[in-house]
Amino acid sequence: MKMAMLNDGRFMNLLEEYGIAGVGAYSILYLILECQFEGAAKRKDLIQAGNEFTGRKLMERILDESRMFYEDTDGKIHSSVFVEESLLLARARTQVRTDARTEARTGASHPGDNIYLLLEKKEQELEKEKKQEKKDENLPEKIIPSIFENYRKEPWFPLVYPLTETGGENGLWFQEVCHSAHGWSLLLARQWQQAIAHFMSFLLRKRKGDGIRDKDEAKNFFSNYVDSPYTGPRLREYLMKVEKNEI
Repeated sequence: MKMAMLNDGRFMNLLEEYGIAGVGAYSILYLILECQFEGAAKRKDLIQAGNEFTGRKLMERILDESRMFYEDTDGKIHSSVFVEESLLLARARTQVRTDARTEARTGASHPGDNIYLLLEKKEQELEKEKKQEKKDENLPEKIIPSIFENYRKEPWFPLVYPLTETGGENGLWFQEVCHSAHGWSLLLARQWQQAIAHFMSFLLRKRKGDGIRDKDEAKNFFSNYVDSPYTGPRLREYLMKVEKNEI
């Protein structure tokens, strides 16, 4: 695992929800998968291999609830983080091979070039493109409510603010999140923008916004924020005060 994961919102949410034991269980599952030839394993084989080091029930919860693993159509478990890194590396390698074929056709050559240096260069270029895409995200062309003014200059704001929309591509996700708030789903639906503002306040205070790299991660982070036994009750209490005009 890489130190960059400490800035990943999913990892920090894992630490908050399951504590050190959960992080340990996740680390064991991650390392077992990374040692597999395909980077994947059947659920029963994965749990059996990890059961020597940590509890079965905790591993099953991490696999099902942490959003850091997924199961493919063949019933094999993959690490989301490992897959994302592999896709980035695969893109870089494909581009290097394309460049090599171009050089062969044109007769151009670079004796001093090393394939590993070229690969590293391509990975750096892809990372720059990814950061630029994040900066170029366009906000909806409308007046932003005053409750969000304190967060507009944050780098993650263009990714989190679109969550305030409850229709269109967000419609189904909006319904799923509200349904997950057992006992206060209607409250969450009525005070949706206030809930997003409360979430932004959390990102700013805890400095966790840097772990959000795209809109899907923003959605997952907020879904976990509502579901969490730590942040969910606090959000509910806040929204109740808003409805009573106590804030």
